[in-house]
Amino acid sequence: MMRFKEILLVDDEQKVLKALKRELRGRVGVIHCASSADEALQILAENPVELVISDYKMPGRDGAELVIDIRRQYPYVMTIILSGQADLSGISRALNEGQLYRFIKKPWKIQQLLEAIKDSFREAETRHGLDCMTGLKNLLRLNQYVDQLRQQMEQLPIVVIVHISGVKAVNENYGFQTGNRLLCDIARHLYQDDDAQDLYRQGNNYLFLLPVDKHLYDRVQQLNQHIRSRHTFDREIEFCSSVHLMELPVQEEMTAGYLSERIHSHSFPFEGDSSLNIICEDPLTSDIYQLFAIQKGLQNDEFLAFYQPQWNIRQQRLEGMEALARWQNTKGNVFSPVNFFSVLDKYNIIELLTEKILQCVVVFIEENNALLENLHISINVPGRMLIDGEFFELLEKCTKLDKQLISKLSVEITEQDCIDNFARAKSELKRLKSLGISCALDDFGTGYAGYEYLYEMPFDVLKIDGRFVQSIGEHQATNVVLQSMIDSARTLNMKVIAEWVETQEQVDLLRKLGCSVIQGHLVGEALSPEALVEYLSK
Repeated sequence: MMRFKEILLVDDEQKVLKALKRELRGRVGVIHCASSADEALQILAENPVELVISDYKMPGRDGAELVIDIRRQYPYVMTIILSGQADLSGISRALNEGQLYRFIKKPWKIQQLLEAIKDSFREAETRHGLDCMTGLKNLLRLNQYVDQLRQQMEQLPIVVIVHISGVKAVNENYGFQTGNRLLCDIARHLYQDDDAQDLYRQGNNYLFLLPVDKHLYDRVQQLNQHIRSRHTFDREIEFCSSVHLMELPVQEEMTAGYLSERIHSHSFPFEGDSSLNIICEDPLTSDIYQLFAIQKGLQNDEFLAFYQPQWNIRQQRLEGMEALARWQNTKGNVFSPVNFFSVLDKYNIIELLTEKILQCVVVFIEENNALLENLHISINVPGRMLIDGEFFELLEKCTKLDKQLISKLSVEITEQDCIDNFARAKSELKRLKSLGISCALDDFGTGYAGYEYLYEMPFDVLKIDGRFVQSIGEHQATNVVLQSMIDSARTLNMKVIAEWVETQEQVDLLRKLGCSVIQGHLVGEALSPEALVEYLSK
């Protein structure tokens, strides 16, 4: 630890300074020397010194006065007085006003002095929680803050680690002073980033926290561009930065060893980018790795709307389609929501997917308006987007409230969304209905409120969850439950759509119970935009 530190020796006798410097050389990274208190303060103003070892009896201001000045101007610098002559009153002042760490009598014993130096660095970490060289908070302070977050937050932020490599080569070839100045420059450079204002340092790592939200990918990419700089000293040495993302440990404390082991053993380049890495056991099972892949996919238009037909079994005609999210990666593989929805839901960024699907649907309607005729396309909307008015604003942005576009849209609010503000939800539903948009209650029978949603909210359509349809023929009570749902909906003048319909037996019973529209594999799989155009053309 001492090999990277900078200390200042202060003594008016040159032979004492030379003796001290000789004994400490090779054990401490950078040693500055001053022969007076004034010269010492000047060196402190220009260098990231962490410890001052001063004589007591000196011309002008003595060691006690220097210690007090250091305490006032540089409160995180530790101080030791090393002297054969000292008066009790002066040392008392140094202890009380200057918070002197240790007094050692001359002639010193080198082991005693080395232990005092080591102890002073450890004390500085625990007493101040700061890294004196850069002025940043240390890992101790970060762990304390994370402990508070664990008690206050369900969703912890992610830790961003900016790892500096090549420091050892710089130190060996150009000296610790050069390496330290470069680390200080990196800290100042990072501090210019708005997201890195609360910055921590541990060795060659700079750490800060970011909330896991819909802006995370953009923020990290901007940071990566911000710090992606290389300082080349010669053909052999590169001093460079890389960004690593790590989920905070649920209970374990982060230590220097903990960080080093994960950076060097569990860090995977993201999509082949060696300057941006995800710390995890396996990228395929890492939520953060998948989250970044999803957010990158959203930006690169890899997420599309596929369309599942809804068929009117009474009138034997196509009723409309539900837009379902699909992820088509650069290799052409298509993934259903089962492969990505849980990550979006966990990190509360389903809104990004909703916006992308709405954009896809609007473009499809614009390009195929005549082909759609009187058909509608329904879109799933998260309850929180409905309540806070975000979906209405999104609708306004994507459609400019064009009546021709809006007439072909309907929305589905899943019952599994816990809507705790019924008044606000009703107000937003009425605002959508005023534009001519049909509103459906999706997955009925599986969520929080059941019939309370049905009677309180101004829905036009009730969608029966497919699990009830799938149990037709398996449980006698299913018919009774389905009949109750359908009768309630019809009493409220609501259309009924049954999902996951796969057999003719299910169709016959649903028709008998009063259901008019079905959706599922029996009607058709979710179709790509191109396949839907061909389907509608026929």
